[in-house]
Amino acid sequence: MSAETKEQIKDLAAGTMAGLTSKIVEYPFDTIKVRLHTSTKYTSTIHCMKDMVATEGALSLFRGIAAPIAGAMLESSLMFWSYGSAARLLGGKDNLSLGGITFCGAVSGIPLSLWLTPVEYLKCRLQAAHTTSLYKGIGDCLVHTVKTDGIGTLFTGFMPTILREVPGGAVYFFSYEVLTRALTPKGEKTPPLYVMAGGGLAGLSYWCSIMPFDVIKSKMQTVIAADSSAQTAEAGVISTATSIFRTKGIHGFYTGISVTAPRAILSNAIIFSVYDYFKNLLDKVV
Repeated sequence: MSAETKEQIKDLAAGTMAGLTSKIVEYPFDTIKVRLHTSTKYTSTIHCMKDMVATEGALSLFRGIAAPIAGAMLESSLMFWSYGSAARLLGGKDNLSLGGITFCGAVSGIPLSLWLTPVEYLKCRLQAAHTTSLYKGIGDCLVHTVKTDGIGTLFTGFMPTILREVPGGAVYFFSYEVLTRALTPKGEKTPPLYVMAGGGLAGLSYWCSIMPFDVIKSKMQTVIAADSSAQTAEAGVISTATSIFRTKGIHGFYTGISVTAPRAILSNAIIFSVYDYFKNLLDKVV
């Protein structure tokens, strides 16, 4: 087995563990975010959480988690694998300028978009207030979607997803490297605390920069197919963005940022910490 193959396997394995851990912790925040994106019923993050727990039970915050857990494991492994592979191809992460890091981060967003679009389609359908009652669970949602609307429907929202992931990936890894390089003396290993801080900043920077595309994606993925007028009006990125702006103004593109920001800091601090831990562990045993 070549040295490059070993590095790729370690990236995939460590990324998988990072995705699993972070998703369990941050999923309730994501559910609330989607509800705020797709409903005008709630006045705040706290109102949304209290209403869901009171009317649907505490487990409603974890509804639809099966697909996202699988998605997060593959998402994180794909992200670190593609980023690491691109960085090694260009000479290694430690030898890259911040411009090179930014480019590799953008590259990581391409395979992520192909995987995340169908996973997030199913997730959003199960989370949104007006579509959750249409399905018994993740399997029913998948079968119903493919049977009724065709497998291509699972890729609804691909355009805003790739518009989110490519620049988002660039910002994500750039932010992490800027902070960790500034805090860590050259030639030394980044301490765990700085890894957590870098991950938190990466997550916050990512979501603050791409939130509008995520709002558009959630809206596109939760249109009720039976409503032909809604389907036509919300069919594309531009028409969906126009609809959001007309209804809520510019602030509509940042609906849910109050719950997304702390979730982003927490989950990405976990992602980088768990990835770094397992990558170091694998470096010692493989």
